[in-house]
Amino acid sequence: MAQVLHAERASIQERNSLENLRQKINQAKEHLKESKQKVKTIRDTHQRFRFKLQSAKELLDAVDYRTDWEDAVRGDLSKLAETSAQHWIETLDMEVTNLLQRNNRKRTGKEVNAELKRVACKLAGEGSAKHFAKSLLLPHYQRSANQYCKSAENDALNRCNQEITEVQLSVLPTPISPSPGELPSLPEDDFSISGIQEKKSVLGIDTWIDKQHDGDVILAHINHVAKIWKQEIDARKDAWTKGLLNNHFSTYCEKRRRQYHSHLAQLTADFELRAKPEEEAATATEISHNQIANSISQLEICLAKAMVSIK
Repeated sequence: MAQVLHAERASIQERNSLENLRQKINQAKEHLKESKQKVKTIRDTHQRFRFKLQSAKELLDAVDYRTDWEDAVRGDLSKLAETSAQHWIETLDMEVTNLLQRNNRKRTGKEVNAELKRVACKLAGEGSAKHFAKSLLLPHYQRSANQYCKSAENDALNRCNQEITEVQLSVLPTPISPSPGELPSLPEDDFSISGIQEKKSVLGIDTWIDKQHDGDVILAHINHVAKIWKQEIDARKDAWTKGLLNNHFSTYCEKRRRQYHSHLAQLTADFELRAKPEEEAATATEISHNQIANSISQLEICLAKAMVSIK
C-alpha cells in the first residue's frame, strides 16, 4: 500500500513538473512573440522613414520650373531689360544732342572721329557700369525669381514638408536668393564707329591733308552713327535677356532644387547613421529568435512525449 501511495505521489509530482514546464514554454513563446514584434516595429519604422524621404525627393524632382512659367518669366525679365535699355538710350540721345551742337560747323574728319570715339567708349562703358549694373538689377531679379520659383514649387514643397514632418524630420530650408553670378555680363567693348573721312583723297588715294567737312555733313554722319549705336544697345539688351532667362532656369532654379536635395540628403545620412546600430541589433536579435524558437520546439516535443508516458 505504501508503495502504491509513493508511486502516486511521484506521478503527481511529475505531472506538476511537466505542467510547470509547459507554462514556462508558453511564457517563453509569448516573450519571443513580443520580441519579434519589437523587431518588426523597428523595421517598419525604418522603412517608413525611407519611404517618406524617397517620396519627398521624388516630389522635388517633379517640380517643373519652366513649362507653365517660361512666358511669364520671359515677360518680366524682358520688361526689366527694356527699362534699363531705355535709360541707356536716353543717355545716348543726350550725348548725341551734345555732339550735334558741338559739331554744327566746319570741322576736320579727324576731330569728328575723335569725339565719336570718346562718346562710343563712354556709352559702352555705362552699359555694364550703370544701366545694367548687377548691383542695380539684382534686387529686381531676386523678386521676380523668388516669385516664379515659389509659384512652381508651392504645392510640391508643401507636400514634401508634410512627408518629412510626419516622421519628425526638419522642414526644407528657406531657398537661397539669386546671386550676382546669375546675372549675365554685358560686353564691355566700345560701340562700333563708322568714321567720317579724315584725309583728302586724290584719284582715290588718301593724302596727308586733313579733310574739312561742312556742319550739315557732320550732323548727318552723327545721326547715322547714333542709329548704329541704338541697334547695338538693342542687340546687347536682347543677348542679356536671353542669357538671364537661360541662367534663371538652368542655374538659379536648379540651385534651389540642389539646396532642397542637399537638405534631404543630410536628413537621410543622419537617419541612416542612427538606424545602423538599431538594424544591426535587430538582425542579431532575429538570429537569437531562430535559435530560441528551435529550442522551444525541441522542448515541446520532449514535453509531449513525457506527458504521454505518464498517462
